[in-house]
Amino acid sequence: MTIASDLIDLRLAVAAELRELRDEIAALSEAVNDRPRRTIETHEGPDSLEGQVRDLYNVLADWRVEEARKQGFDAYRVFSNRLLAEIARVRPADKFALSNIKGVGPNKTEQYGDAVLAIVTLDSW
Repeated sequence: MTIASDLIDLRLAVAAELRELRDEIAALSEAVNDRPRRTIETHEGPDSLEGQVRDLYNVLADWRVEEARKQGFDAYRVFSNRLLAEIARVRPADKFALSNIKGVGPNKTEQYGDAVLAIVTLDSW
């Protein structure tokens, strides 16, 4: 009978542990649901562009397609539409300014910076 009573004691202990864990999970879930939500930055895409900024975006988009074709992958992997729109709006004058645009990291700055800056710094914009 000691084996049976040991098993019952063990089941009761496991059940108590499970209840405690369930309570902890419920408390954590409440804490997560009560925390303030992060606001997501919204960036206007190319549809909001007008005039010379729109023209610059279109030239950058054409360049992006050609660049992606050379490298054998989809254009969005070079720069997203949103990022091209931001570059057209900001019109960075150098690699430092380009790298300060959210989404343009050191790799993209190094890989595409010269070409982007050559387009952006043309006098026609």
